[in-house]
Amino acid sequence: MKALKKPLSMLLALLMCFGVFSGMGITAFAAGEEMTTYLIDLPRSADPQKTGWDHPALNLMGGWAVDESSHFTVHAQDSFNGRAVYCIEPGVGVHTGDKYQGRDESYWDNYPSDMNPTISPSTIKEYLGRIMQYGWQGNASTAWDSRDPADAEDIAGYIATQLLVWETVVGERDSQFNHVNAAAQGKDSVAEYVSASHPLYDLIFEQYDSIENQVQRHTMLPSFFSHSSSSAGSYELKWDGEKYSVTLTDENNVLSNFTFTPVCERSIVAAIKAALRRINKNRAEDEPEFAYFTPHTLRHTFATRCFESGMRAKTLQEILGHNSLEMTMGLYTHVTEEMKQQELQKVTLSGIPPIGVKLA
Repeated sequence: MKALKKPLSMLLALLMCFGVFSGMGITAFAAGEEMTTYLIDLPRSADPQKTGWDHPALNLMGGWAVDESSHFTVHAQDSFNGRAVYCIEPGVGVHTGDKYQGRDESYWDNYPSDMNPTISPSTIKEYLGRIMQYGWQGNASTAWDSRDPADAEDIAGYIATQLLVWETVVGERDSQFNHVNAAAQGKDSVAEYVSASHPLYDLIFEQYDSIENQVQRHTMLPSFFSHSSSSAGSYELKWDGEKYSVTLTDENNVLSNFTFTPVCERSIVAAIKAALRRINKNRAEDEPEFAYFTPHTLRHTFATRCFESGMRAKTLQEILGHNSLEMTMGLYTHVTEEMKQQELQKVTLSGIPPIGVKLA
């Protein structure tokens, strides 16, 4: 890790410079909390596989750059054999004994856009968390030997995870976590950090591919969903004589990862209440409070809109499942009366402007 090649607030917080694994998620230090970083150079002196660990100088996307090196550096928290952590600033100078003070996540709200030309700061933060979730986690070791199968797995996992972290930070990952071709933009690729002659090359990229796949599946939507309204598809409900329905097939097979259970009305009511609390809490002082409503209110709204659009009462009765037409008409009499008034307003007599007519 060489001197910083791009202006940046020096040596950012653990939350920004390093991700610390704990269980299946990322453990971030609280704002103000400190950690000390320890650096372990690979290969270790006792490891006979000394060649292939070097990398050339790289000019990465987003203005990031690293100098050439003859080794790979692992970062550890608070001791040489402490929890392995990850650097998110390629090219920033780091030394054993450097202390990092935790900052809160507001840093990402002001992250300079020119440092990542591909995705937004919030997306960077989101993907770093997912890489931490699916990437390698564990303690660093000064006794790592690339010939030992267990050590080789750990070393390869750490390097693979670090590559994906850097790719995300510099802009080599798009909004779907697909790889962006840096060469097409006249830049070097982060993957070039690992030499083709590296003794663990195949193992590193085997784990790299595995982590990438898991992050992408975490990001992937069912094939009938869309990330934006402009690209969303439309699906027609068909009437089979008893009900309207539509069948949607998830070609991405995302939903196979989930188990679905019926949702009870109580949970829907709780969700509505929670949403209304957030809305009313954040409303402007001059805005009225959003009134509480129940799921059944949505049913009434649907039926009202159907009447207003001209749907036949008999058709609506069948959709709502009412036993009789009288029940449907009784519930929505106010709608039909309002519609009569609106239609009568359209009446003109010999050029006389529309007049209001009150029904007896």
